Amino acid sequence: MLRSAATLSRNRLRKTAMGHTSSSVSLSGVKFSTVPAPLTIQQIIMRANASAMDGAVLAEKLSEQKYAANTSAFNISTSNAANDDIFFQQSNDEFAFLRAKFDALPEFSGQLGESAEETAEKAAQAAAMIKRQLKIEEAQLLEASDLYQETFKNLAKMGRGTAMKSAQKLMLQWYEPLVVALKKEILAIRAGELGTSSHFQHYGPYLVQLPVEKLAVITLTTMLNCTLRNGNTGTKLVSIAMEISDMVEAESHVFYLKQEKEAPFWQKKLLDTSSRVANVRALNSFNNRLRKVAKGEMWTDAAKAKVGTKLIDVLLKTAVDDKGVSAFVYSNNFYVQKLPYASKQTGQSMAVKRMGFVHMEPAKFLEFSKLSLKDSTLLMPRYLPMLVPPKRWDNREFSGAYFTMKAPMMKAISAQQRMAVRHGELNDVLDALDYLGQTGWRINPVVHTVIKDAWAAKLSIAELPGADPLPMPEESACFRTVREINASKERYYARREAEEEMKKKAAEERGEVYTPPAVPIRDPNAVIEDPDEVRFDERFYKYLCSRVAKKNGEMHSIRCDVTIKLNIAEKFKDEVMFFPHNIDFRGRAYPIPPNLSHLGNDFCRGIMMFDKAKKLGPVGLRWLKIHVTNLFGNNKISLDDRVKWADANMDKIRASVAEPLGGERWWSTAEEPFQALAAMAEIVKAIDSGNPEEYMCSLAVHQDGSCNGLQHYAGLGRDAQGGAAVNLVPHDVPQDVYSKVLTKVLAKVEADAELPDNDPRALEGICARIVRGYVSRKVIKQTVMTSVYGVTQSGARAQVEARLHEVLQLDNGTITPEREKEVSAAAAYLAKLTLLSLSEMFSSARGIMDWLGTCAKLVAQHDSAMSWVTPLGLPVIQPYRKIQQHTVSTVMQSITLTEHSDLLPISLSKQKSAFPPNFVHSMDATHMMMTCLKMKKLGLTFAAVHDSYWTHPSDIPVMNDLLREAFVELYSLPLLEDLRDSLEMRFPDIDFPPLPERGQLDINLVKSSQFFFH
Repeated sequence: MLRSAATLSRNRLRKTAMGHTSSSVSLSGVKFSTVPAPLTIQQIIMRANASAMDGAVLAEKLSEQKYAANTSAFNISTSNAANDDIFFQQSNDEFAFLRAKFDALPEFSGQLGESAEETAEKAAQAAAMIKRQLKIEEAQLLEASDLYQETFKNLAKMGRGTAMKSAQKLMLQWYEPLVVALKKEILAIRAGELGTSSHFQHYGPYLVQLPVEKLAVITLTTMLNCTLRNGNTGTKLVSIAMEISDMVEAESHVFYLKQEKEAPFWQKKLLDTSSRVANVRALNSFNNRLRKVAKGEMWTDAAKAKVGTKLIDVLLKTAVDDKGVSAFVYSNNFYVQKLPYASKQTGQSMAVKRMGFVHMEPAKFLEFSKLSLKDSTLLMPRYLPMLVPPKRWDNREFSGAYFTMKAPMMKAISAQQRMAVRHGELNDVLDALDYLGQTGWRINPVVHTVIKDAWAAKLSIAELPGADPLPMPEESACFRTVREINASKERYYARREAEEEMKKKAAEERGEVYTPPAVPIRDPNAVIEDPDEVRFDERFYKYLCSRVAKKNGEMHSIRCDVTIKLNIAEKFKDEVMFFPHNIDFRGRAYPIPPNLSHLGNDFCRGIMMFDKAKKLGPVGLRWLKIHVTNLFGNNKISLDDRVKWADANMDKIRASVAEPLGGERWWSTAEEPFQALAAMAEIVKAIDSGNPEEYMCSLAVHQDGSCNGLQHYAGLGRDAQGGAAVNLVPHDVPQDVYSKVLTKVLAKVEADAELPDNDPRALEGICARIVRGYVSRKVIKQTVMTSVYGVTQSGARAQVEARLHEVLQLDNGTITPEREKEVSAAAAYLAKLTLLSLSEMFSSARGIMDWLGTCAKLVAQHDSAMSWVTPLGLPVIQPYRKIQQHTVSTVMQSITLTEHSDLLPISLSKQKSAFPPNFVHSMDATHMMMTCLKMKKLGLTFAAVHDSYWTHPSDIPVMNDLLREAFVELYSLPLLEDLRDSLEMRFPDIDFPPLPERGQLDINLVKSSQFFFH
């Protein structure tokens, strides 16, 4: 299963034959040969679904034809076992559909053949499941457009427009005029009335691919979703345009597949009609482009921008109320953009740009936002969980997951990597992805009920936001004394004066003449005011209003997110769910559905449980208690002490389960409250069953790595000191690397806080005094955790600043702009100390990071992207290149698009800085997949979120052994040596630096370290 990277880099990336060999299919002795124009599995499923043949009919046909009599119902014989598709004669679509269905579903694959009755029953179940899945995938937007049209017509005829849902009524006011306007636009396109307009030539061929009703639904729902998501703070026009175009492109592909053989009738009619119009020259380019689009040509970003902006333009002109007030407002104004770094040309960290934004008219948004949260039809995403196990993946980009919707196997991939992946040997990687997707999930009824009741009661519990927006500040609260108004200004002056003093001393030390700033820091002509005079601070009032508006927008986005997740949970509450997975370019696996999955927050994880229940056995209840203790944040004690903690709090556990929304709500004080409530409910049920060992439990219990990135660096560098800090060696209690770093940081802060104002480092002293007493494990944890993944100084500052706002309670509307600047400067200071302390503790990790970065820099200097092959055979190529921007003129504004291409020059800085974290990410992905394959071999349920591994409580000891074995196997390989050999083989002209010095850590100690994952 595991090979060295050097061997793989030499042997695995070879080209394979591109053609298909002949194959034959035998259905219990009846053979069918392949045809010249074969159907793919997707097309077969589409045709069978369109034939309206349900599971009962398929089962009846099987029974009548006696295909299951004492022999295998389906016996496929092929001369190419790894062929991309199974082909069937088109006259046998119904049997081909059934065969493809059983091939695509791991749960049913190879299970036909016991008896005619059993075969018929399984066929009926499988067919019904597939048809339901297809309906979910294909009919969502179609159902929406049909619903709007039918509702509008019926209610208009009956004169009962007030009887419909308020939100739908509001939308239909815009929907019907939009459909009418789009029909006029399409007729003009077909008739060639738009002449030779460059805009028409670009968007015309794409708009005619779909019915106008579907275009209207896509435009309207996408615009509303974007507005609701962002809390009406304004969404960039280009973002909405590209999102609309992506939806149109995806739907046009599905719509095209549903048509008859070759070109659909509507396309033929369109081409015939357009060829007879008078202005043939105007339509000539349009027709050529239409033919390419119909054959599936990939849409360019420029085309998407023009299509999206055209649809938005039509919507803005038609979405008006009875008084003629537009529902959506477009603005194209200048705004100040904060850059992550200072410009090399100007030295400024701000840039002024003109950008188009779209937002809803405020009064209309307030009305619609309240209604949308009650209407589940308005906020449903495109990718949902599946009702059946996903299609298996192969090396092709869109081969697996859903049956009709396209989902890539690998995200953010370059053309070079796409080619390497297609010709690589990825059996282990694909097997792991498939097994992750085969894990069945259900909605946890206990937690689901609690969340629904709390949401209906407008309770703000855990991650559930409050139902009402924050009130805007009162003017009366913004009267302050002159002393208070100028206090922050005085601190600003003090900081500037300290900076200038440092510059003056530095100039004197260099023997240079110090030049003071051209504009004095303090105005010498400033009028002296009475410091006790009270006045209205208008600047402070406006600032508070902007902060409250921003906070309300953020809270509305969270409410929409909760609504979407609750809608999905309600839709699937009685179903088994499967989550197809794909990977990023480094090999890290992610569930494809973006909203509700175990990758999400505590809300998502708490509301889900495994489909299959399993007896707790002799150790399951113990691990449930440990799990609850972990979820309360008490994971720095021994496992036995965690069990004792749960037992000591059993009365509170029972009270929480008996009355979750009443009493003290003790469960809501956990770090992960909804997961804690789910675990508490299982503990109570198991104990009350009278025989906990026989209790059938579906809860997923997870084991998490101890600062997993540093664990991988310690394994690479055999770092004994670093490995001990992150639990690679046995301890009686778990080691906490965050607390160790915190100790170093606190010592530095205390020393700096004593610096006098005339010290060259006075500015650091000011920052130290600001954060003194507020630095905690929570403040620095995220920065420590992400440091090994390449967090920049700017990113670390943002992380620390967010935590300081929490501990300083600066989000309650009382912080001044000057105070916020001070906190930002203090956060930058604290982030710098954190990264410095971490590098002092993990010198081996820093040495490996520097070596990896140097190698990537040398490769990039030869105009090559850094690439490597993981131990499981996944080729990885960093996609970072110097981006190029170009401007596209659309019907509304000029849009600047960023071009991404493998033909662009290599970005040396990005290749260098990103390689160390990407390499480690590929290693932690390899570790997870190795563990997954070991769990698969034993038939144990497994799920994972990067360095968090999940299984049934009774199987935790087995999983713990397997994940430790996998880690030892992985780091017993000469990974850095293989990487160096691979680089030297591919770049013989480069003199790569010697490998960094490694320590003496015995990697086998991981097997006996109970807190490696805990």
